[in-house]
Amino acid sequence: MNRRNFLLNFFLWVLSFIFGYRIGGMTKVDSNLISSLDARSDSEEIKILKEAIANKDNYFNVMNPQFNVRTDGKDTTLALREVINYCKLNNKIPYFPKGTYTVAPDLWRTGIRSDRYWACLDIPSDITLHFEKGAILQLIVNAPAWTRVLVISSSNVSITGEVEIDGQCRTVTNGNEHMAGLFIFNAKNLYIQSVYSHDCYGDNVFIGGTEQSYSDNVVIDYVNGVKAGRKNLVIHYVDKLHIKTALLDNSQGGASDGWIGDHSLDLEPDAFKGTRKFHQKIDYLSTYGTGNDFTVGITQELARMWVLEVGTFNVKRIRTELTGKSVILSYGLTAKIDNLNIVQDENETAVGLDLKYSAMWEIRNLSIEGGLDYAIRINSANGNVPSLKANSIEINRPNGKGLDIESAYVNIGVLKANKLKDLLLDVFAINSNFAVTIDSIISIDSCSSYIVNLSGSAGQVPYVFIYNIFVTDSRTVKPAAIINCWTTGAVNGLTLGSIRNPDSIKELNFSANINTKYLKIAGGSLLPSFFICYGTPEGIISAPVGSQAMRADGGVGTSMYVKENGTGNTGWVAK
Repeated sequence: MNRRNFLLNFFLWVLSFIFGYRIGGMTKVDSNLISSLDARSDSEEIKILKEAIANKDNYFNVMNPQFNVRTDGKDTTLALREVINYCKLNNKIPYFPKGTYTVAPDLWRTGIRSDRYWACLDIPSDITLHFEKGAILQLIVNAPAWTRVLVISSSNVSITGEVEIDGQCRTVTNGNEHMAGLFIFNAKNLYIQSVYSHDCYGDNVFIGGTEQSYSDNVVIDYVNGVKAGRKNLVIHYVDKLHIKTALLDNSQGGASDGWIGDHSLDLEPDAFKGTRKFHQKIDYLSTYGTGNDFTVGITQELARMWVLEVGTFNVKRIRTELTGKSVILSYGLTAKIDNLNIVQDENETAVGLDLKYSAMWEIRNLSIEGGLDYAIRINSANGNVPSLKANSIEINRPNGKGLDIESAYVNIGVLKANKLKDLLLDVFAINSNFAVTIDSIISIDSCSSYIVNLSGSAGQVPYVFIYNIFVTDSRTVKPAAIINCWTTGAVNGLTLGSIRNPDSIKELNFSANINTKYLKIAGGSLLPSFFICYGTPEGIISAPVGSQAMRADGGVGTSMYVKENGTGNTGWVAK
């Protein structure tokens, strides 16, 4: 280990020791915001369903000769419906042995749009089905638009084993985005052990309903979605949804784009009015595709009424030509995530995490790699202000930038950049009704112009509080400055603690049009404050009596000033 690395690691250890209380304190403060994923167990209804399926003596093989179910590629829908109804009437569990069961909707057989013409297998209430590994529900070749393979709009249903659904999307010539593999709509008390849905022309898995007739109390242990014409998983109007593991790969999906990739996850309740609260939880979520959308609502009121919890969320992005399309796009909802990891191609021009309107995201640990644009963008819109709270954020983006914040509420414990191209923190104020608070910034071999850049519209103040900054840079060409203030408002709104700068990078820069060159380092609005300034503070810095200013360009008799009288920017006396 060379001397620089040794000193760096030693300093980071000292930093964590000295400021551990502050960083640890933030963890405690935010702990009520990110709920424990282990705290909520299955409901009593789901426990009863699981207990009821334990008795294998009730299994009834769907291949029983009396029902003539086929696995030869011919349509066997009517026979399967018959055996399922028989099992329900006789308190049996339909058992699907390994094999391919070809199904079709009524419209395919009759050409008539009768009631629920789009459903292949419509599961009744109060029943359990079991699928042996290798049992496949395969959609008929060239199925019509609106077809859904396995439909659950009932109550008290259990599906055990490993059900596989093949939507045969490549054979569909007149499909639409409303087709689905597993279609759950207005279902109550549903337990599914494992579902693998793939090659569906619309969505591989859809879970929802309406705001009044929603799905409720749905538990799925394992979801695997691969190659969908629209999305692998759509979360719609559903409350108390708990998915334990979801693996979503749509790298070869996208019917509208020639099957070269599409989004994996959509959380999109149509026209949410906020009449009740909805809650979903996913313990482990992994997506591979063009991205994920969370477009619930616009206002803060709606955001509070829709809560999504995720334990670990891994996102890998494909297709570098998707310029301008964010990897994760969120409107107004409350998202609580323990660990979020985003990986992009290094040459891709797209934002990693894009929070708009009243999106309220709370993340323990966030890591973003690759990409050319900002890693995170948090922008207010139409009078709605988004927020981000994170214990730690680490950005490794050699060709890109860090955070782009425009009048949003941001609270970060540790913000770290390793080999970032430029601008770790870029804050712009279009109004003064927001605040950015960061406990510690750590910058390693990062940025070409500035590490922190503060600006705003005329007369607007970006309120930014940074308590500790540590910068180390082994490169020949280093940043022009650690902090840059573009506007007078940026000067007025910045409060800074300590800077550790072993490589002697310029610490504070002011644009040429700024005459009030100073920095607040501690104090309050009514209590005395401490400042660092260039030039005399007299007539420049407004502060309470008792405040002190240290003049960076002062000399004998002009290096320290004390505010002895007055309420405005006068009354400063050199000491």
